Amino acid sequence: MNSRKTFALAAGVLTVTAAAVVGANYFSRRSVPDFAYSTPSGAVSEFTPENAPDSAEVKPDADSAISNEAVTETAAEIDPETTGSTAAGTDPANESGEPSPPETDTAAIMLCGDPLNSVFVRYDGSRVIVSGTCPEDTALDAALTFGDTVHPDITRSGEDYELLFTVGDISAQDTLNLSVTFGEDMLSYSLFTSADGFADGGFSEIAAINSAAVDNASELSAEYTAEYILPGGTPEQRAEVLSQIKELSDRICGDIADDYDKARAIARWVSQNIYYDHDAKNDTVDLETVSLAHILETHRTVCIGFSNLYAALCSAQGLTCFNVNGDCLRGRLDFETRVKNTALHEWNVVIIDGRAINVDTVWNTTNSYKNGNYTDGITTAQYFDIGDIVFSQAHRARKAEHRDYFG
Repeated sequence: MNSRKTFALAAGVLTVTAAAVVGANYFSRRSVPDFAYSTPSGAVSEFTPENAPDSAEVKPDADSAISNEAVTETAAEIDPETTGSTAAGTDPANESGEPSPPETDTAAIMLCGDPLNSVFVRYDGSRVIVSGTCPEDTALDAALTFGDTVHPDITRSGEDYELLFTVGDISAQDTLNLSVTFGEDMLSYSLFTSADGFADGGFSEIAAINSAAVDNASELSAEYTAEYILPGGTPEQRAEVLSQIKELSDRICGDIADDYDKARAIARWVSQNIYYDHDAKNDTVDLETVSLAHILETHRTVCIGFSNLYAALCSAQGLTCFNVNGDCLRGRLDFETRVKNTALHEWNVVIIDGRAINVDTVWNTTNSYKNGNYTDGITTAQYFDIGDIVFSQAHRARKAEHRDYFG
């Protein structure tokens, strides 16, 4: 499927020439073949590849004039197709406000806090015990691998479940690979071990860095936020884009009343309907590429655009959502020894009832756009409400900001 957008490049100016109207079908899942968004007429964005910095930062610099410089993304965008499972460790005494584990698992590590597929894990000296909640009618399966593959004894009572893996002494193992399948959705984790059971591998320090970034997030000015809506657009043109964001957000959420459920529904819609733009990643990425107007029109972007869209859709529902910029990792997770294997990345933290929830909508999908073609991938719930320690195995924040799109 070729892009519905064409560009005319002349005298260093990138001019949007698409002309189509939004149809109701843009709310449907993976509706790119019939989806189009009309960028308001007269919108012009500056394109200056000769000034492109060697950075993944596409956001305007608060200390300089707003620009829309092309950004060469050689190592700047982590490829979602190359990411692996995350590793988990012990959780500090629930200081982050994460949901408490079941009372019988007082020493449990939180892997996922979503009540539709929550996962807590602990070790009692001979057994790995996984517990949590999921709907009663959801099929449940699991496996634990450390050389051999062990399947659990499963106990269910209403929405509560418990998985008992008899493993004996695990101290000689570096990691245990846990997978829990809820219906057709598999969540996978690598658990670091120690003489006493599970270890955090030092990632509690990175979790603290991530938490501090959100606690000290900056408020992006209206001027800079506008560039994430439509670079170079007029107030009227940006208002038109935001009206479409509001309509889309309302349609996604429907009659959902609970804020947590809204945050989940929006995350799923973004991961199911937006495609990772490998063509842009391998060429150049500018503000236009990650803008709301572009994403609404084409359903494709890179990680910064995923984060931008999720935050805007949450904002339309009155949810406080932060855009977090930082490092992520490929392969074996070690920020200190694998520096060359890091890449700049952007994700979200949404605040629900005072609790900070990690969300990475781009890592939850393998939808891709390559060589002018859209390819449907697999969507997972792995990176929605993932535990702080687990998330910190592959995400380390540099800074966070809040954008008041509708202010």
